[in-house]
Amino acid sequence: MSEVELRLRELRERIAEADSELLRALERRLSLSLEVQPYLAGTQQDVGRDAWVDGLIGRVGNA
Repeated sequence: MSEVELRLRELRERIAEADSELLRALERRLSLSLEVQPYLAGTQQDVGRDAWVDGLIGRVGNA
C-alpha cells in the first residue's frame, strides 16, 4: 500500500468514527427531547398563567 492509500484509509476510518459519534449524540439529544417535551408543554401554560398573575399583581400594586 502506498503512503497515499494508507492516509486515505486512515481518514476514512476517522470519518466513520466521527459519523458514529455524531449519530450517538443525535440519538441522545432526540431521546432527551422526547423525555422533556411533555414537561415543556406544561411549562408553556405555566408561563402564560404566571404572566397573567404578574400583570394582575402589577395592576393591584399600582392601584
